[in-house]
Amino acid sequence: MFTKKKAEPKELTPEAALEKARRFCNYQERCSSEVVQRLKEWNVTGEPAQKILNDLRDENLLDDERFARAFVRGKFRIKSWGVGKIQSQLRTKKIPDDIIKLALTELPQDDQDDKLQTLLEKKNDQLKEPNLQKRKTKLASFAMQKGYRGDVLWKTIDKLVSGNK
Repeated sequence: MFTKKKAEPKELTPEAALEKARRFCNYQERCSSEVVQRLKEWNVTGEPAQKILNDLRDENLLDDERFARAFVRGKFRIKSWGVGKIQSQLRTKKIPDDIIKLALTELPQDDQDDKLQTLLEKKNDQLKEPNLQKRKTKLASFAMQKGYRGDVLWKTIDKLVSGNK
């Protein structure tokens, strides 16, 4: 049995790569590392890649702070992620810690507490575990996977499982 040979990627001119990168950034908010990765896939590296990144920033199509703020709002509101998971994912995208800290100001503590409460109530209703300790452990594990941590998590679980909503 033979395998299909992958076609060699075509060389893009810097102008064509810039145009492709513009479309890539116009489609949705992107961070620098995503654009750099895409440029590598297009075999555009070194000085031409740096020029493209600078042009995209000058045209206001690429802004890591704006990306981080949008990422934080979206992952919190749509996927119900906690701060821990959001921070981790932003770090994998090579967003600097000072920008991450700034972006996380988009999430007031009250909103985080309310989201955690809602998530845990919904999960608690789905659980069929009669043992209270196991139920608490399952709820905590679920919330930690979503990126929630700390005293607030355990206090919320204790209140919920003991019936003091």
